[in-house]
Amino acid sequence: MDDTQSTINWGDGVNLWPITQGADTLTATHTYVDNNAPGTLYAVHISYYEGDGLFEADTTATIYDVAPTLSNLNATAINENGVTRLTGTITDPGVLDNFWLDINWGDPRSPGNAEDNITYGVSATGSQTFSLTHHYLDNPTGSPSGQYTTAMDVTDQDGETGFGSTTVTVSNLAPIVGWLTVTTSLEGALSNVPALLSGTFSEPGSLDSHTVIINWGDGTMPTTLPSLPAGTLDFSGITHTYADNRTGGPPGGGAFGNYTISVTVKDNDNITSLPRTVIATVGNVPPSLSNVVVTASSEGGSAMLSGIIFDPSPLDSTTLKIAWGGGAILNETFNFVPPNNALLQTSFSVPHSYPDNGAYPVLVKVKDDDMSPDVLWPSVTVTGAMSAT
Repeated sequence: MDDTQSTINWGDGVNLWPITQGADTLTATHTYVDNNAPGTLYAVHISYYEGDGLFEADTTATIYDVAPTLSNLNATAINENGVTRLTGTITDPGVLDNFWLDINWGDPRSPGNAEDNITYGVSATGSQTFSLTHHYLDNPTGSPSGQYTTAMDVTDQDGETGFGSTTVTVSNLAPIVGWLTVTTSLEGALSNVPALLSGTFSEPGSLDSHTVIINWGDGTMPTTLPSLPAGTLDFSGITHTYADNRTGGPPGGGAFGNYTISVTVKDNDNITSLPRTVIATVGNVPPSLSNVVVTASSEGGSAMLSGIIFDPSPLDSTTLKIAWGGGAILNETFNFVPPNNALLQTSFSVPHSYPDNGAYPVLVKVKDDDMSPDVLWPSVTVTGAMSAT
């Protein structure tokens, strides 16, 4: 059998293959680096030599496009308001293809959620990596940590598309209570000088709403402020009235007492901050006297001193001191427990016998158990045996 030699032009402008073999049949393979252009085929021309003869033949090759693929997809876990980095690989057997990558980060509440037509050029190996970032303003609502699904598609220049997805874990961070201030107040439910509390807090998640919880330190129910919208990171002028100026313990606490206020902040993912405290100073309000009168008595009989003690604190006991005449020496003392009524009033009626008729200036003083100054009622004079003014 004569030696034969064949030359094949594969029609892709790159590959021209001379092949020598000693058979009457020819088998040859060729890898096309790209598919046909739309509407065309590769023209394959075969030149076959046998001895002095030349034989030629033509055919066509149809090369179909293969869709690119996405692999090795990974997005780094982050905290809310952080930036994740997404990495992956685009693979395509057509080493002459360009690519366009579209990404939906699964995060419609943050800017740049959808990114389209991110362009990548040809790769000599048919494989290339990519690295992209996205800023997540918040974690998925309602949980301390959640996942967003990032969906991608990559399209080559011939319109074939491959798809892929991965998840990114975004964790919530607790808010942090900042500075707190509180004004000095006066005791009592009727006080017109309540404590005024103001404060700030910080929050990494810029889309979180918040609830502020205030424990006033006096055993009353905590105050929960209405939900503060995202971006509002302070509160002010929150009022509270302390029933008493002292925080407990024996009487005689003095003119001022302290309470420890504790504030926490909870975000809409039910994550609560560590508490922060501030000291509230509460001043004592001295008791007062009203409706003080003395009934007349006959010589040797009993006069009756009556009146009302008012103290704005429902926890204060009071001491009444009476000088029945003959100078300002207080020679009789009466102690009263805190009143058990909404008016915070203690009524008193105290008898006294005078041995002889005459004018007796009666002095009355009252003080509470916080060592408040004596409150003096102007003297009430008993004039003689039958009248009093």
